[in-house]
Amino acid sequence: MSSTADPAPTRASPLPTLLTLLVVDDDDFLRETLGSMLRHAGYAVVLAANAEDAWARFQSAPDLFAGLVSDIVMPGQRGDALAAQILTQRSDLPVVLITGHPLETVSVPPGAKPNQIWVLRKPFRIGDLLKVLPAPQEQSAITHG
Repeated sequence: MSSTADPAPTRASPLPTLLTLLVVDDDDFLRETLGSMLRHAGYAVVLAANAEDAWARFQSAPDLFAGLVSDIVMPGQRGDALAAQILTQRSDLPVVLITGHPLETVSVPPGAKPNQIWVLRKPFRIGDLLKVLPAPQEQSAITHG
């Protein structure tokens, strides 16, 4: 009787780690739509309705996030102030600020590096947002410092 050994189990290739974006907008419809579009583009998304909620989510896992997308004008703390606050802990984080208001009202966080902060006027095309974000599966290229 000949016996054949079972083939050795093969390891599945690890799934690529998706980049996680923190998306902040006080408009429920815009926040949900933007989150859905970014998920469809291949990102993991954490949604927040205001800067205070976003800050709490960021503080619970600061190294999780590979980018911040935030409306600027919201009740309570503004999105540009939230970005400045987050950049004190994650100075490497790409930030996209979105607004329907005149660009003169935007305050760029101090210490921001070139090509780190982008401002998009509403309405914008999702393609314009995707051009300035890191590619959805660049997690291994992100360094935190």
